[in-house]
Amino acid sequence: MNADRGAAAQGADVPPVQESGGGFWVSLIEIFIDPQKVFSRIARGLEWWKPFIVVALLTVALSYFQQPISVKVIELNVRGLTAEQLEVQRQAMERFGFVSMIIAPIAVLVMSLVIALLVNVTVNLASGRSGFWRILCLLQFAGLIGFLEQGLKLIVIHLRGIETVEALSDLRVSFGLAALPRLAETEGFVFALLESLSVFQIWYLIVLTFGIAAIFGIGRGRVVPATIVVWLIGLAMLSLGNLGMRG
Repeated sequence: MNADRGAAAQGADVPPVQESGGGFWVSLIEIFIDPQKVFSRIARGLEWWKPFIVVALLTVALSYFQQPISVKVIELNVRGLTAEQLEVQRQAMERFGFVSMIIAPIAVLVMSLVIALLVNVTVNLASGRSGFWRILCLLQFAGLIGFLEQGLKLIVIHLRGIETVEALSDLRVSFGLAALPRLAETEGFVFALLESLSVFQIWYLIVLTFGIAAIFGIGRGRVVPATIVVWLIGLAMLSLGNLGMRG
């Protein structure tokens, strides 16, 4: 009886995973509006590869619409290349751009596997309760929030008109603190830090935290170290992305 009380006390701050009908397709919508139902399906064994197919298709689509922006970055010549070097880069981008669209989903899968492994280890160390494949599945669904952010950014840039871009700053679209006038001119790591705390990124981290806690029946406080790991990885990727934009 004491053991039962101890277990109850340990999980007192964990919301129960409610039984939910529906399946994969409805989960693609409910991850945005009612994620608890998605957590329930993942806990009951929803396969990770189903949302990954959607993630892969979205990655290809975003890569396609990113191509003209990448060409424009080359034309801005922030690295001070010669005309011949610029032409070589432009031709390579136009000729092999489709290769990046093929590689991008593979890169996303590899990164998802690495993050899932790190999260799985971190959660296990904190609670002794985790599962690699369920975490991987949750990462795919929660990652759709990031795709929403990237899609909106591309839409804004294309609506502004890529031909009107005169500097890298014209390609910046932020849904976080970097959108504020006094912070709009931030660069490098500071800008990456602000972007890692955008509305969508915070939303993603909250869904991930609540999802792990609900799926494995552990306190949210024990999930925080794993959340920090994911946030740091995202910050590192944003920093490298900004560095790559500037050559």
